[in-house]
Amino acid sequence: MTLDVDSVTSFLLERSLIDSSAIVDGSLRLTSAAKRNRSLRVECSSGDSFLVKQPEPSNESTLLTLNREARFLAHCQADRHLTGVARLLPGLRLAVPEQQILILELLLGAKTLREHLGDRAPSDFPHRTVAGLGRALANLHRTFRSPDLNGRPQMGFLPAARPWIFSIHRPGIGALVRLTRANRQLLRIVQREPELSEGLDSLIWKVDTVIHGDMRSDNVLVTADAGSEPRLHLIDWEFVQSGDPAWDVAGVLQDFLLLWLRGMPLAPELKPGERTAAADLPWPVLQRAIDAFWRGYRESVGDNDHEALLERAIPFCAARVIQTAWELSNEAERLSSLAVLLLQASANIFADPQAAARDLFSLSPG
Repeated sequence: MTLDVDSVTSFLLERSLIDSSAIVDGSLRLTSAAKRNRSLRVECSSGDSFLVKQPEPSNESTLLTLNREARFLAHCQADRHLTGVARLLPGLRLAVPEQQILILELLLGAKTLREHLGDRAPSDFPHRTVAGLGRALANLHRTFRSPDLNGRPQMGFLPAARPWIFSIHRPGIGALVRLTRANRQLLRIVQREPELSEGLDSLIWKVDTVIHGDMRSDNVLVTADAGSEPRLHLIDWEFVQSGDPAWDVAGVLQDFLLLWLRGMPLAPELKPGERTAAADLPWPVLQRAIDAFWRGYRESVGDNDHEALLERAIPFCAARVIQTAWELSNEAERLSSLAVLLLQASANIFADPQAAARDLFSLSPG
């Protein structure tokens, strides 16, 4: 069953998720919100609002990840030990696996963290909000590391595999057939440059807790009432898995680096200093944000493994940067200037992770 703007209203009415009065008084608004899936926003000013997610019919992988998200959200809402984590998640209102439908609570007025950051001048950068993201991720990792929860059979549906980008330089024959021209160009660069290929081979994956798996500012929603601290919600749990918490930390580091690079002009005639000087956000501002995130995480995670985690997170960040360059090339015929710049950044991080932690991200374990 495929829901669209014409059929979703009757589907929700049949399940008493909306009232017919919302249709009569015109308070119901339906819009497409497609990302990886077929998604519809159902906004109701006189009642609850919903996000309706369905996989694309031709994409079997999104069906698997959508079912994974539904099971994880349902488990967190039902288990009293996971109340703290459940507060960070979108509310699950209905899952119909046989019809491949997932209905989530829609937070009206919420903005993604990227939008929230973009609304503010560098002098008014919301470092406290970013520190809150560190605490939220630490809460997730700390909770599922608990002996009472770790290894529970109820969580057996979660995979624990290393991220696919770790072996992108060793693709199978089937994967090669589906590559765009830009992907092929990127693949040749990764295979040719020792810093990139050997850097990927050197990565060590430690399965330690439950991780979000796709941590970036677009997957964080910020809601704020007047006079109160912003509240954060982590969304899009399709890639939730058992894994290395350093991968989530690396996702945040990569996202701030991408925010900086996307905000600078990349015209080839510009010198590096001219590019950085013209960036929308000065790098020192983002360094302070990264420091706030890491402090929030480190002080909340509740263990003393900060040094080892950061040592894994920095090269993981380099892998995440390659992944972003790859994703930018999925629909392209030519490798973009941004993708090339990302590969160079990744090579630099792989070449000296300690220097990258210290000089680029201005981070230390303690």
